[in-house]
Amino acid sequence: MRVILVAAVVVGMLVGCAPRDAEPTPPPVAEVPVETPAPEPTKPPLSELYLHPDGLGPLVVGEAPPVTDPEVDVAIFDEDYCAQEVADGAISDPGKWVANYPDDGAEFPQLPFAVQVTDGVLTALFTQNPAIHTENGVGVGSTLDALLAEYPDAVRVSKDFIDLYVITGSTGQLVFEVGKENSIGYDPDIIALAHVIPIDVEPYSFANSDAGFGGCVSA
Repeated sequence: MRVILVAAVVVGMLVGCAPRDAEPTPPPVAEVPVETPAPEPTKPPLSELYLHPDGLGPLVVGEAPPVTDPEVDVAIFDEDYCAQEVADGAISDPGKWVANYPDDGAEFPQLPFAVQVTDGVLTALFTQNPAIHTENGVGVGSTLDALLAEYPDAVRVSKDFIDLYVITGSTGQLVFEVGKENSIGYDPDIIALAHVIPIDVEPYSFANSDAGFGGCVSA
């Protein structure tokens, strides 16, 4: 009888020591991905607005200038840019497409580049600003050797007082005007001016000529 009682006590102790049912594990919380906001678009600095045979940066000859935001577009239509010329009776339209960058602050200030837009399409652009160059650094102030190193197939077109070096693209032609020994006011073998014109236009020069660009007469 004593043996049975001890066995019952032992069984009771074992039952009392049995572990309770484990608490249910909560399901893992799904991580919600945090979207990183897209960076705000910015206007490229002049040093990154590269010249190429079809244009300058996003400006392409034969296409409409991009219109997204006046804070970041490299060229904009200024409705009143030529208002004074209209008041003087020189032209009839006060609006003009212009470079969306500050001028050089000179006595006769110049914007870093000029654009010619006809019927909403870019038909030419011009620059004498050394800050504007090709991706490999060739621009106004560069030597002829540097130009030919980047564009060994550039076609030379000789004018009376200037040499043109023409690089053909898909829609346009990049024209570098290089000084000659008989140039007036331009150093020999140095790029004095660069412009881009449509592919079907015969290359022409501004240096050592009466031609001009960027003025309100062409507004």
